[in-house]
Amino acid sequence: MANSFQEFLDEYTQIGCVGGEDWQWEAFTNNRATPIDGSCENAKKWLEILFKCN
Repeated sequence: MANSFQEFLDEYTQIGCVGGEDWQWEAFTNNRATPIDGSCENAKKWLEILFKCN
């Protein structure tokens, strides 16, 4: 998930707090090899969709 709790909170909020289950975050982990990455391609696409709906 993350290297620390603070990093988790930072990255998790960057992707819009997508959900409480690990399968909901996996798309934002660069092929599941790294912690949550709020700047990965999937995160960028997800945030674009989220903000279009607003």
